[in-house]
Amino acid sequence: MRSPITRLVHWAHIKPDVPALLGETVRVSYAELLRGVRARASWLHHMGVRQGDTVALGLAKTGADYPRQVELFYAIAYLGATVLPLYPEVTLLRRGQLADQFNAQWLVSEPLPETSRARLLNPAECEEQRDQWANSISPCGEIPSLPFLYEFTSGTTGNPKTICFTGEEYTARWLVTAQQFQWNADDVMVSALCWPFKVGVRGLVRALIFGATYVNAPFPETRHDLAGLVTHLGVTYVGSSPWQLRRLLNSPMPLNWEQLPPFKVGTAGAFIGPHEIRAVRDTLTKNFHMSYGTTELGTMGYLGPEDTPESSLRSVPGMECQAIDSAGEPLPIGETGRLRFRAAWIPTRYATGNPDSVEGFHDGWFVSSDRGSLDAQGRISLQGRADDAINFGGIKIQPQEVEQALAAHPDVADAAVIGVPDAMAGEIAVAFLVLRRPIALDGMQAFLAARLELQQIPAAFAGLEDIPRNPEGKILRNHLRSTYAAMVAQTPPPS
Repeated sequence: MRSPITRLVHWAHIKPDVPALLGETVRVSYAELLRGVRARASWLHHMGVRQGDTVALGLAKTGADYPRQVELFYAIAYLGATVLPLYPEVTLLRRGQLADQFNAQWLVSEPLPETSRARLLNPAECEEQRDQWANSISPCGEIPSLPFLYEFTSGTTGNPKTICFTGEEYTARWLVTAQQFQWNADDVMVSALCWPFKVGVRGLVRALIFGATYVNAPFPETRHDLAGLVTHLGVTYVGSSPWQLRRLLNSPMPLNWEQLPPFKVGTAGAFIGPHEIRAVRDTLTKNFHMSYGTTELGTMGYLGPEDTPESSLRSVPGMECQAIDSAGEPLPIGETGRLRFRAAWIPTRYATGNPDSVEGFHDGWFVSSDRGSLDAQGRISLQGRADDAINFGGIKIQPQEVEQALAAHPDVADAAVIGVPDAMAGEIAVAFLVLRRPIALDGMQAFLAARLELQQIPAAFAGLEDIPRNPEGKILRNHLRSTYAAMVAQTPPPS
């Protein structure tokens, strides 16, 4: 059982009537899901999809239709093809471009402009002939060592780094994580984001790998919402970003809170302080995990319920970690440097080149953008990021992508984006603009909404005469942070 497909088949035989997918209006058992996967695989095979192909799958915010999208996702992998997910925020035009960028032979999507070399398959055609394909048998071409899934490290617009995981790589990473976080086949799980967003897709596949039930419900904004998920849908695990977790902690306590069945909470994407860990354990749940990881590797370190809030992070068993100097040489215990990792289950390269980044895959190691040190027991102490990424509630925002979008505005001569501290989100993006003529800066958000994901749009805009840069042209972001702090200090409080 070394791939998501073989594990889905296994669970469909072991627990056929247990729900794989669950929601307020959705209940799909493991056996029903496998039948749907095979039916859609028959349609795809009839249309010409074969083992080794790449299939771009257009995902849309369709509510109750999500089981059909899940069936298509797994059907592609069932045939031994590679899934290239195109998330809802990707425009129709961009979908064709991404299909071409990754040499997809097929694009399963609603009709779109003829901008792609990939052959377009309309999933509505399969739906119209569902009964025909339900009784058809297609060959299972899935092999664990074949490419299974493309994942993007920072969204699907611009030029993100991408990793192509084999089925066994993707399965192994989640089985290792499940062991540390006490996930099992009895869990009923909610992700920080729903399917079909990246976090939701990852959460669903993860849950089905170890036989759990995936609940496609919005993240609970309050304790009252969380209590409803636990009581009415039997949720046992809630994944969150630090920002979401803070909102939960700030919400009122329901009267029946102490009578709730036990549940687990995990947070990832950014770190929370020891006082927040104590608050989670004291007022939310004792069974709380905080994880540190990347898209490339999965989880690299974590704190479990048994660890003190001030503890450094446990290393994941089977994963090596080193702190290295600027020459790439390992540093002694306790000294701070850039952190690198390796394990038997991680990929060895990106799917596409990444010449502008220091971090990446080198000589069997993944060199992260984080700085930290290790103690004699192999525990990890993080000392901050080595790059300019903005950590917005666990979502990494690359300033360069936002700056490129701003530069497309006809009235913007130059732009720079920085992250500044925020009590709820960890960091928020702030944009500095050099304008060609006076314009209303609040109108810039509407301009960016057509070009960026919502979380990438800066929370504030400020005008400058010049963007400070060094002689090589690099933006002096620390200088801009000081400038912004001075601006905030000079702003009178609201009356």
